[in-house]
Amino acid sequence: MASGLLAKDIVIEDTRVLLNDPTSPFYFPVYTVDCESILMTQNAYTGLWILNRSSEEISQLTNSQGAGFQPRSLSNGAIIYRHDEYEKGRKFTSLYKADASGKHLIAAAARFVSSANMVDDRMIYLIDESPAIHNGITGQRESSLAD
Repeated sequence: MASGLLAKDIVIEDTRVLLNDPTSPFYFPVYTVDCESILMTQNAYTGLWILNRSSEEISQLTNSQGAGFQPRSLSNGAIIYRHDEYEKGRKFTSLYKADASGKHLIAAAARFVSSANMVDDRMIYLIDESPAIHNGITGQRESSLAD
């Protein structure tokens, strides 16, 4: 059975420049889950900023190296980001969660940490080639996606 591609016309009604400072360019913008804010980073994925779309206020969440590489947002407003450190030329990556109460370590530094995929506020990723599942809200490690 052949399936056809589904398409939808996209109509751009308005465009506007939210940040217009060429001395501090931002890259790799991504919407938060609620679409109220935009996460973005600077050169070499250094640091992570959040731009509130309605107030157009921007605030820095962290200045961690690697934080801007595929950050994830959760339904409760928390943000998951990477923190890269280098020892003797080798990269080690930790995962952190930033929320209203502060920054919390989720996964300790490891040589290889894949990008997280989110399923119902649960993060699925690889640590040194072993699968890991963390509940993004509680920060607890889980053994499966079953409720």
